[in-house]
Amino acid sequence: MPNFLHYQHHLRLLRLSRCNIGGDFPNWLLENNSRLGEVYLDGNEFAGSLQLPFLPNLKALDISNNKIQGLLNGELPIGLAREGSKLYLLRLSNNMLKGEIFPVSGNINNFQYLYLDGNNFSGPIPQKLSTAPLQTLDLSYNNLSGNIPAWLGNISSLTSLALSKNHLKGHIPPDYCRLEGLEVLDLSDNSLVGVIPACFSAIRELKRVYLSKNKLQGIFNMFSNSDLKVLDLRYSNFSGSIPKWLGSLGITTLLLKGNHLQGTIPTELCRASELRIMDLSHNNLSGPIPHCVGNIMQQESIIEVYPYSTSFGYPGFQTFGADTMIDVESSIKSSSAIMFLDSYAWVGTEFMTKHNTYSYEGSIVDYMSGIDLSCNQLSGELPKELSYLIQIHPLNLSYNHITGTIPSEFSNLQNIESLDLSYNNLIRRIPAQLLELTTLAVFSVAHNNLTGSTPQRAAQFATFNESSYEGNPFLCGLPLHISCMETKEIPISPLGPDCCEDDTGFLDIESFYISFLVAYANVVLVMVVVLSVNPYWRNIWFYYVESFMYSCYYFFASKINNFITPIDNSIAFLYLLLDGNALGKDYLQSSGVMSSLKVLSVSNCNLNGTLPIQEREMTITLLFFFFFVGLCDLKYLEELSLSFNNFHGNLPPCLGNLTLLRVIDLTQNQFTGNIASSPLAGLLSLDYLLLKGNNFEIPISFESVANHSKLKYVIPDDNSLVVQSSVKSWIPKFQLEALSLTNNCSEMPNFFHYQRNLRQLSLSKCNMGGNFPNWLLENNTRLEEIYLDGNAFTGPLQLSFLPNLKMFFDISNNKIQGQLPPNIGSVFPTMLRLQMSKNMLEGMLPSSFGDMKNLQYLDLSYNKLSGDLPIELARNGSKLFFLRLSNNMLEGEIFPVSTDINSFKYLYLDGNNFSVPIPQKLSASPLSSLDLSNNNFSGNVPSWIGYISSLTSLALSNNNLKGPIPVDYCRLEGLVVLDLSRNNIVGVGPSCFHACQNIKHVYLSENNLQGQFDMFSNSSDLKVLDIGDNNFSGSILKWLGSSLEITTLLLKGNHLQGTIPTELCHASKLRIMDLSYNNLSGPIPHCIGNIMQLTGAREAYPYSPRFYFPGFHTWGRDAVVHVEDSMTRSTIRFQVNYAWVRAAFTTKHNTYSYEGRVVDSMAGIDLSNNQLSGEIPRELCSLTAMRALNLSSNRIFGTILSEFSNLQKIEILDLSYNELSGRIPPQLVELTTIAVFSVAHNNLTGTTTQRASQFATFTESSYEGNPFLCGRPLHNNCMDSKEIPISPPEPDCCEDNHGFLEMESFYISFLVAYANVVLALVVVLCVNPIGEMFRFIM
Repeated sequence: MPNFLHYQHHLRLLRLSRCNIGGDFPNWLLENNSRLGEVYLDGNEFAGSLQLPFLPNLKALDISNNKIQGLLNGELPIGLAREGSKLYLLRLSNNMLKGEIFPVSGNINNFQYLYLDGNNFSGPIPQKLSTAPLQTLDLSYNNLSGNIPAWLGNISSLTSLALSKNHLKGHIPPDYCRLEGLEVLDLSDNSLVGVIPACFSAIRELKRVYLSKNKLQGIFNMFSNSDLKVLDLRYSNFSGSIPKWLGSLGITTLLLKGNHLQGTIPTELCRASELRIMDLSHNNLSGPIPHCVGNIMQQESIIEVYPYSTSFGYPGFQTFGADTMIDVESSIKSSSAIMFLDSYAWVGTEFMTKHNTYSYEGSIVDYMSGIDLSCNQLSGELPKELSYLIQIHPLNLSYNHITGTIPSEFSNLQNIESLDLSYNNLIRRIPAQLLELTTLAVFSVAHNNLTGSTPQRAAQFATFNESSYEGNPFLCGLPLHISCMETKEIPISPLGPDCCEDDTGFLDIESFYISFLVAYANVVLVMVVVLSVNPYWRNIWFYYVESFMYSCYYFFASKINNFITPIDNSIAFLYLLLDGNALGKDYLQSSGVMSSLKVLSVSNCNLNGTLPIQEREMTITLLFFFFFVGLCDLKYLEELSLSFNNFHGNLPPCLGNLTLLRVIDLTQNQFTGNIASSPLAGLLSLDYLLLKGNNFEIPISFESVANHSKLKYVIPDDNSLVVQSSVKSWIPKFQLEALSLTNNCSEMPNFFHYQRNLRQLSLSKCNMGGNFPNWLLENNTRLEEIYLDGNAFTGPLQLSFLPNLKMFFDISNNKIQGQLPPNIGSVFPTMLRLQMSKNMLEGMLPSSFGDMKNLQYLDLSYNKLSGDLPIELARNGSKLFFLRLSNNMLEGEIFPVSTDINSFKYLYLDGNNFSVPIPQKLSASPLSSLDLSNNNFSGNVPSWIGYISSLTSLALSNNNLKGPIPVDYCRLEGLVVLDLSRNNIVGVGPSCFHACQNIKHVYLSENNLQGQFDMFSNSSDLKVLDIGDNNFSGSILKWLGSSLEITTLLLKGNHLQGTIPTELCHASKLRIMDLSYNNLSGPIPHCIGNIMQLTGAREAYPYSPRFYFPGFHTWGRDAVVHVEDSMTRSTIRFQVNYAWVRAAFTTKHNTYSYEGRVVDSMAGIDLSNNQLSGEIPRELCSLTAMRALNLSSNRIFGTILSEFSNLQKIEILDLSYNELSGRIPPQLVELTTIAVFSVAHNNLTGTTTQRASQFATFTESSYEGNPFLCGRPLHNNCMDSKEIPISPPEPDCCEDNHGFLEMESFYISFLVAYANVVLALVVVLCVNPIGEMFRFIM
């Protein structure tokens, strides 16, 4: 705050916007200047409370984007709404105000523009606002509750209304239809129900409608008469078809994701030529994609530019001795009416692909185009006309039934960043022309029927991993593990015995077996007596004898490489188990196996090639001297495991000779062929059919195994399911006990209707739609675990009694609606793990959860559940150790005193409405992860949390906590994640944090912390440090360079001084660095090119497999499932959330965000708004992975480096507001991915960059403020300068010379007039002394 302001008392206009000034709000400044008419103090760090005097002339007050708190018991100061007030623009957005919006006695009759968004106001919206002539009302992002007010429809002057992100409920009032001038309506993210009133058709001026994330239903034809630009109805319950009238509008953004829309995509939609963003994903749309879709995005939509007003401006020489004539009225209107529209001109949109969300927001959406049609039932071929959409950035068509080939014309999409065609039925080769897509960051064609080789590992395609191509049986080449080399001929000569092998091993084993046989004979003698008496014990005996024989033979096989003595070939060997031995790739081909075998297992033995089927005679030193035969002659074989090898090719037809085969395990090989025509179709004795991870074609009907009456366990995951038409209906003879079709089917197989004995079922990520299959659970009462997650099931849950369902029940990632069954506890009395996250469940949590005596894991996150936590979840004796209720609408107390929470280890209650203080009772739990972020908790930061010694992850962000960081937290020696950001925390960070050596992720941003931050210098594994927007001072600490694991450093918006230390260059894994808005000085270190050279290891947390066949541990028994291990692995989700950092880069007053997994491949530097000097280091150009570079608002001089053209991935380059000189290098045109570019306000000369590629999109603002710069888009014409002649040209004798005479006449007349004015003034001043005094004043 400039000191001279303390002496100012006549201010009428004041603007200190975005100055980052801290301290208490300057109430004194307003008290000293009672004539103030406009005040703009937005974008600072002011804290404290408002104590405003009454300012009778005040018309506009903007103190948004500070940290101001409430006053007078949380109410706004009455001085803002006093009788006689002229205030009609009030903007208090994004502060920490709370309580009642206006007291009853307040006078708000002049208010026209009211912005109270982004605070903590609660309670109902006061009806007193109806008396104001409001044009703009923004109450979004608060905690307002109650029914949505109908009386708002009586404010006829209203043009913009925003009530989003509150807790409003009820129906949209039909009274709103009276708002004929309404242009913007935002009611998103509330709990609104019912249908949209049909009378909305009367509002013809409506341009932007945001109703997403509610419970609205029905159709939405009521907007057909409007001039819509943006329609956002995501995540609701709208049904019916997509209206055809949408094509007749000038709409630019259409977001209908996550509804129940059916039918086809209407061709009329193609007429919307200005449509740039269209998201129709997660619906039930069917039919082909219209070919005319190439007509959209053809017309450039008019970017709605709302220049932020300068608030007041110098109006030119219109004073003439009077007061400066500042048009206050006009200034206020120009600067206020656009504030609301400004935030709604830029749409934030997201595109989902491969289960990750990639967000585009800010004004970058002005240049953004995208289509998302994923997760529908679309069919037909890919229209080639899609390749006309050359401006498109993301295109997501995954999870449909699209057939045909991938058009080579897709190579025309030169701006595309995300292309997802996965989970369809595409065939043939991937076009080689796709290599021309140099901006592609996300690519997937996984789980189709593509053939041939993968694209060449060049350009962007060198960055894609196996997940981009998996699930295509006939696709080969890197990064897949399937080689495209020709199959080598398998040698037929057997290996000779090694005559030099030591034979001592057999003597030890012989002694062992002699003693074993003696003991075995004694046991048999005793057992014969028992078994001859009791048939029940006879069955038990055979069961355990087989198990014991298995153990002995496994031990025997592990010694096999040491056996050497001659053997008796009369011994018939029954079990041969060689798992885990490196037998060599040709072992089976060269040795064969004994004809008497009943069990053969060569799992994980590094075998490859095709299966040996030819008969051979050979001698080999193994255990005995055998007569070996081919695999297909093992007519007594009952169990065969070839899993985890590299066999390929079709299964040999002679495999059908093994008629006694009961178990076959071919898991994780590269076998091919259609199961229906393979020998497996004739093996009627099969119990276990394990085919996971091959390239088989498996008919989804299962008709090929219809007669396999003994079939029980079928695991065909990660193959290719094909649909084959059946000429007749059939009834299966098998009754399965376990089936897994994960990632395979897209429809419910018909044979499921005949299954009654299922115990284990997985249909995960199959994208099946329709009502939830309650009938499937009713028919299979023996179910123990079921996985139906990742589908599109809808409708309510109507669960029947399932007493055996005790392992897992997972229905997450569906669209299931309604309330949880009140008797859910009695339905699943023995359940261990229950997962229902990411659905549309609503209502209160049933108290019957307490009836689940064995419940250990409960996840109901990302639903719409409300009410209090039932105390039954924490009953005495509870085994619940994992509870995740994130992102619901829960409120009230977190477990009363009487509850027992001693079993909790992982507790996630983030994203709810809890508002009471954090209960100290949680200190009694052995918590490992605690997440209470994004709630309304208040009070001091609890110090008792420091006594939970087991804590590794703590998140309390985005609450209303205050006070200092307790020193007790230093006791948390195992702490890995600490997030206290976005609170009101003050003071310094405790120095004892040196003891927390395991900490990896620290988030303390947007608080009022101060001092230095060297308390983390001993944390050698620190990966993320985010302390932005605080009051930290001093210099950047050198120890950050010694933290070799750090990947993200965010120090924005503090008071750091000094130079950027060269030690920081040692952080070679550093990928995101934001040091903007500080007071750093000196040059940018040349060694900065050393960062970003190493890629930090991505924190991978493999999700546990469902159930699996554990090898030959069955011996006639059930498969073993490791439940405890599975649940323990799943608790890593907390750390996953913090492994992906959200980074924002600000340039030209706009913020461009990168978040989600895209940050794994993100790199950026922001050094803007400092005092840096010197030239731009050439080493910056070696950071080829960089996507954002902002050096604006510094004192950097020198030239712009031509080597910047090496930054081929850069999206943002801002060098504005510096002292750069010289020309703009023409090589910058090679930057094909750049979306934001500015060199404004420098001293550049010459011409602007050629209007080509991305540079054709940049406006005048990218170059303005350079006096000697010319060329488009500037209005300065770059005419070629003509050569100046040395001698003056001869006069043209025919030229008219009247020009000089006219100029001479002008100068003569001007001097005469001037003399007359002086003469008149002298006469006046001599006569009138007042006039003489006035002259001296002037």
